Amino acid sequence: MKKIISAICLAVVLMVTQTAHATKPKPLAKEVVTSNYQMSFSKLVVEDDINVVLIESIHKQIDVQGTLKDINSFNWVIKDGIMKLSTKKRNVGERLTITLYVNGLKELTVFGKSIISSIGSLSTPINVHLLDEACLAISNKQAINVFRNYAIDVNVKSSKGAVKIY
Repeated sequence: MKKIISAICLAVVLMVTQTAHATKPKPLAKEVVTSNYQMSFSKLVVEDDINVVLIESIHKQIDVQGTLKDINSFNWVIKDGIMKLSTKKRNVGERLTITLYVNGLKELTVFGKSIISSIGSLSTPINVHLLDEACLAISNKQAINVFRNYAIDVNVKSSKGAVKIY
């Protein structure tokens, strides 16, 4: 009798496991949309927890990676030498990765929990304003000056060269 009850319990567990796996939603396919911008900028403002990869280049290009729904909620605008990256909906930014080709970036302001990184080194001194819980992982041939909101802590895990925290 115990063997029959054990077999029934095992069968029920297997059915529940199979049902849970069968109803698990499939991950949405990621897309990449590439745009070119014409106007130059020296300041970048990142909002809404958007992850950004910076690449020093003369090409004026922005690649947006995510689902088409998330990509369609992404906004970027350049006005008065400032590029602003944002989203129309909350909690979308963390699912997006923006690859931004920059030349002569001098100032970076980051809101939210964005992760800002670079591929290769940037080439001009840069002032970075961290206003929330952002993560900064950039390489620069010149000075990196980090200005923070005094309500947050800044932990520098590693640095080479002129990195100053204010």
